[in-house]
Amino acid sequence: MSQDQEWLVRLQFLEEAQEYLSTMESELLGLSSKGVTQEGYNSILRAAHSIKGGSALMGFAELSQVAHRLEDFFKVLRAGSSS
Repeated sequence: MSQDQEWLVRLQFLEEAQEYLSTMESELLGLSSKGVTQEGYNSILRAAHSIKGGSALMGFAELSQVAHRLEDFFKVLRAGSSS
């Protein structure tokens, strides 16, 4: 892959990651007004999972680890909210 192609792929990842972060932010901001629903938890988990996988693929190991921790954290919260 040429440097230009690699740059475009990384740019695309960053744009997608920004969308996933916006999704997470929207769901989390809803906590104060309505609480997070199971659907909200699932949305947050999908976003964290996508960031985790994409960042690992791009070679952003630290970002992948942070996203993995977020994913684990929200799995615990989701399990606690359903009991």
